[in-house]
Order: sequence, then structure tokens, then C-alpha cells
Amino acid sequence: MEDRESGRFIGRIGLLRHVDWPHEPVEVGWTLDRAFWGRGLATEGGAASLRLGFDVLGFERIISITEPDNAASRRSWRSSA
Repeated sequence: MEDRESGRFIGRIGLLRHVDWPHEPVEVGWTLDRAFWGRGLATEGGAASLRLGFDVLGFERIISITEPDNAASRRSWRSSA
């Protein structure tokens, strides 16, 4: 993911199939530069990734894993799902 204004790399958002979980669903996740937290980018990118996964790729289930103390990430998915 790049910042639109500067073109600077600021993180990753998307779908991932874990090699350690070959029979499990894909995960939607993100890692963003802390300077870009709180702007809704993870929520926006995560929602776009979910649409891709369900509507285009036809996945039946997509999961997301967060750190237990990452309340912001956990909250964004409850409100956008």
C-alpha cells in the first residue's frame, strides 16, 4: 500500500493463505506504518479485500487474526462486517 500523496510505502492490506494452515480459510489482514493509524485505511482496505475474496474469488469463509490487546483492529471489524 502506498500513500496517495507521497507514493511512500506505508504497509500491506489483503488476503493471505497461510502455508501452515492448508485446509483453513484465507485470512484478511494488514500491517500499517503507525503514522497512518486511525485514518480508516485498514477498514477500507480490509472491506475491499473481503469483497474480492467473497464476490470475485468465491471464498466461503475468511478469517482475521488480531493481537488480543489490539482493540482498534478488533473494533473496526465488528463495526464494518
